[in-house]
Amino acid sequence: MAFGCGSGSSSEMATVPSPEASVRGEVAVAVTNNTLARLRVHARYANAEPVLLGEVSTRRTRSFTFPWSEGELRIGVRRADATDDTPRWSQTALTVSPGDSLEFTLNTSARRTAQVVFRKVGDRSRTR
Repeated sequence: MAFGCGSGSSSEMATVPSPEASVRGEVAVAVTNNTLARLRVHARYANAEPVLLGEVSTRRTRSFTFPWSEGELRIGVRRADATDDTPRWSQTALTVSPGDSLEFTLNTSARRTAQVVFRKVGDRSRTR
């Protein structure tokens, strides 16, 4: 099952989804961009078309909510000014439930390599 474009909502501050998010069948993800590039953020469930969630400015966190679907979820990013439309997808896929809150953080190390953390809120394990 795919979810449609434009059905997600977003805000500039990281938020925890309301209890109604579970009832509405939504998932929330707070994306933290600790890089020097503005990023476009995409979500993709297994066997579904990717959907653009929106953009995150440099050194900012932005929250998005979107419909839940069965299957593992991956988050993908690409530079907003890139001419290539293909996002780079997280190596880790998470199985999510309606009402889940996720964190996706992209850091740039001193060696200019990207470090990614993708996890459910409350999960202390680091994933890539």
